[in-house]
Amino acid sequence: MTRKADKDAKAAYFNALLEIGGRCPKDEPIIGLSARYSFLYAKHVLRGPFALGEFSIATSAKYSNDYAHFALKGRFPMGETAIATSPKHAFSYSCRIIKGPWAECEAKIATSARFGRAYATQILRARFPAAEPAIMAEPKEAYYYALGVFKGRWIEAEPSIASDSKAAYLYAENILQGRFELGEPAIARDPGPAYMYALTVIKDRFLAGEPIIATDPELHDWYSIKFAIAPALHLVGIDHTQLHVRSNEISLLRPMTDKPAEARLPGVIRAALTVAGYTVSSCRWTYDDDTKREFIGVEFLGRPTS
Repeated sequence: MTRKADKDAKAAYFNALLEIGGRCPKDEPIIGLSARYSFLYAKHVLRGPFALGEFSIATSAKYSNDYAHFALKGRFPMGETAIATSPKHAFSYSCRIIKGPWAECEAKIATSARFGRAYATQILRARFPAAEPAIMAEPKEAYYYALGVFKGRWIEAEPSIASDSKAAYLYAENILQGRFELGEPAIARDPGPAYMYALTVIKDRFLAGEPIIATDPELHDWYSIKFAIAPALHLVGIDHTQLHVRSNEISLLRPMTDKPAEARLPGVIRAALTVAGYTVSSCRWTYDDDTKREFIGVEFLGRPTS
């Protein structure tokens, strides 16, 4: 289609939409030359099929898929050849229009890690072996495939998953529910995953990740506070992951029934922070009128002085 023809189709479409406010039969042959404006005319002006534009629409995977969904509300056989050339639109068409497996397009969908994984989890709800080589090559998609299809470990894909810091951390937390040693080198190169891996997976210091965590002042501060206080919390039976850290304040919701330990806790936390180099201005149990809950709040001044 020439640039002039596309420009004319655009003008005719907007004339029908904005000036006439409805169908414009005399301009339909012009609009019908453009896949894009034929689809838009069907969707926004006719609110239904536009037979004159279907030959143009059928040349585009995107507009064929959208025309089936928005205008026909069903299959568009003329456009399926174009749709079948795109993993993205073939998956979308099987999901929105066919509402089930589309065997003829599975070979194409299988070439895409993203849409192969989506087809397996949303359409097949089972393994999609043809797509697994592509999925395995993309660490994040491999993690989501393990989570959504295997609902557990995918051993063959673990080397790939281990190469990406975020995928490796998520795999450890949600699949293994424990350490993922193969992924720790990658995790240790990214401050966010390294911090979360220490906090939610190891639930202790992640020594290999500490140099990279130290490059992010906020995360480093939170990490230092949590693990400075952690031994004190463990002594009185509290998981340090319940601790909430903000810019110059930390808080812990009152979870205790042991009154003597509860009374000692502010002093124990103050001492642990002081040893870690923090200057503590306040550490006490208090009551939040908004949440109607008691919590122990600690206000401190700056980062460690040492």
